[in-house]
Amino acid sequence: MNNLIISLEINNKTKYKLDKKQITDNIKLVLKKNKFTGKIEVGIQFVPTKTIRSLNNKYRQIDSETDVLSFPTNNKITSNVINNLTNNLGDIIVCPDYAIKILKIWHNDWSKYSVLDKSKLVNKEIEFLIIHGLKHLIGIHHRE
Repeated sequence: MNNLIISLEINNKTKYKLDKKQITDNIKLVLKKNKFTGKIEVGIQFVPTKTIRSLNNKYRQIDSETDVLSFPTNNKITSNVINNLTNNLGDIIVCPDYAIKILKIWHNDWSKYSVLDKSKLVNKEIEFLIIHGLKHLIGIHHRE
C-alpha cells in the first residue's frame, strides 16, 4: 500500500486567507519524501500574536511571540505506519501576523513591494512555517 491520505483539520482565528489545497499538497510532499503511507491527520491552527505568545510561554517557558509551534501527539510515529486507522501526527500552530512582522524586517523596503508581491512573500513564508512545523511533528529537528 503506497497510498497516502491526508486529513487536515484547519482552524483559522486570523484574517489570513488560506489555500487548503496548497497546504495539503505541501504536507503530502513532505510525508511522501519521508516514506509515510496510510491515513495521516494533521491539525493546523492560525492564531493571533497574543495566543501564540501565551502558548510559547506555557509550553516552552519563553514569554515572547514566535512564528510557529508544533505539538506532536505521539513521538513514536514513523514512516512505516500502515494500518486502517488514522494516525494523528499532532498540531501545527502558525501566527501569520508574526510571520509578516519578520518579513518586514528581512525586507526593509517592504513599502516598495506591490500588494501582489507582498502576498506572494507572505504565502511562501506561511508554507515554509507549516513545513517546518510538520518536520518537527515527524521527528526532524533543526540539526537534521
